[in-house]
Amino acid sequence: MNVKGGKWLMGIAALLTVICMALPVTAEEKKQEADKSAAVEKSSEQTPVADKPAASEKTVEQTPAADKPVAAEKTVEQNPAADKPATSEKTVEQSPVADKPVASEKMVEQTPAADKSAATEKSGESVQAVKDNIATVNGVAITRGEFDKEIDAIQQRLLMQGQKPDEAQTSEIKNNVLENLITRELLWQESQKSGVKIADSAVDEEITKWKKQFSDEEQFKTIIASMNISEEDLKAQMKQRMSVQEFLDKKLEQKISVSDKDVKEYYDSHPDDFKQPEQVKASHILVKADPKADEAAKAGARKKLEDIEKKVKKGEDFAAIAKSSSDCPSKDNGGDLGYFSRGQMVKPFEDAAFALKTGEVSKIVETQFGFHLIKAVDKKADKTLSYDEVKDELKDYLKQQKKVKEVGDYSQELKGKAKIEKFLE
Repeated sequence: MNVKGGKWLMGIAALLTVICMALPVTAEEKKQEADKSAAVEKSSEQTPVADKPAASEKTVEQTPAADKPVAAEKTVEQNPAADKPATSEKTVEQSPVADKPVASEKMVEQTPAADKSAATEKSGESVQAVKDNIATVNGVAITRGEFDKEIDAIQQRLLMQGQKPDEAQTSEIKNNVLENLITRELLWQESQKSGVKIADSAVDEEITKWKKQFSDEEQFKTIIASMNISEEDLKAQMKQRMSVQEFLDKKLEQKISVSDKDVKEYYDSHPDDFKQPEQVKASHILVKADPKADEAAKAGARKKLEDIEKKVKKGEDFAAIAKSSSDCPSKDNGGDLGYFSRGQMVKPFEDAAFALKTGEVSKIVETQFGFHLIKAVDKKADKTLSYDEVKDELKDYLKQQKKVKEVGDYSQELKGKAKIEKFLE
């Protein structure tokens, strides 16, 4: 059953992200990062070389504990997907706890000589803490390394979607990421207080499910390597996410129940949400061409696809050619992009795909990604999904909707009681 055309279902990934985004790095990772920072600081004291940023601050992709694993992203790069807003980065409101100032010079000057030295040393430690950390939550540091990982991951995804956030959007993303990190740390702390224990076998089972969303083990390893994490890191982070999930499920169980009557009432009162627009299932072969490349480079890319086109016209298997010749990650699936509706792909690609008859292959189509040959594999006319088609998934959606609200309220309650310091510049 495929009900992805329903508008109500399209928000599930964003909703789940609020609950299940990757948790903070493990305590051992934090210790390693602190050790790295200390080593850099010690090294800088022993040499006249100008200060350099700690290696631990240079980070990459987001941790994979986000509810939707990287498999969803593996087909985005070079795909003709239309620009979409980063709704999943939205989070709960900012904590009202204000940043605490470092001891002022005036206060230090008024202390006796011995105290002045101690105060200066303490001030230096505070400055270093601010330099290394982006926030503290009940005394637990959230490092700038963690923060930078999240920011880099979001920016990488936006770039793959052809988006470049402006200064105001970047500032908003940073604030949202910081609030996510704080919320996740608070929930992790509460899960540990409650005594939640996750068996290693359960974590292994979840990792195995996650791996199945990749074409093979090699692709899985390539993806996590690009995220700068090992499989052991992945298991540790997955265990934290599962701990928080189990804690929240138990704590909020009574508040998020949804009856069959609730489901039917929602279905009857939101008819437009269940209108599935016309869809096409398409495969494509891409030859990349940078939109800023000179005409000679573009002509070379087009000529390469023209040669491929001749093979297709001779009757050679489209999927096999895509696997061997396409520059899109979808080549691992024979170029298959699945079903999509209007507005999900860049316009030249979309127009060509919807104009095709089932089984037909397009002429060469140029987009910002390069040159494409598109094959229409199947088409679905627009329709309204029946209640029986959607009731099970709709019930899950309504539960998640309630859960997001309850988690948001609970997180705000925790923030109000917690000691939180922020050092976001």
